[in-house]
Amino acid sequence: MKKEIAEALIEIMEEFCEENAAKIYEEYSGRGMYGDKTTGIVVSSVGDLIAAIISRADLLVEDEYEFPDAKFDVKSIRIDSLGRDTIIY
Repeated sequence: MKKEIAEALIEIMEEFCEENAAKIYEEYSGRGMYGDKTTGIVVSSVGDLIAAIISRADLLVEDEYEFPDAKFDVKSIRIDSLGRDTIIY
């Protein structure tokens, strides 16, 4: 995920949930990435992340006045477990 999108998601989580509900994880190499690295966000509740995104979808779309295109490809989002937390990348 692009760092700008990760930062926007962190901002949304901080508005919607308590502070530190999510944090950026830079240079994450997930399953099947074969050493490639990306930026992700670590959350304790994927449900809170989804609710926060829905509540502030206006920040994540290109044009709020027409049917919007997402600023990122949701089909490419991947999720890994980090024990108690989850990383979305």
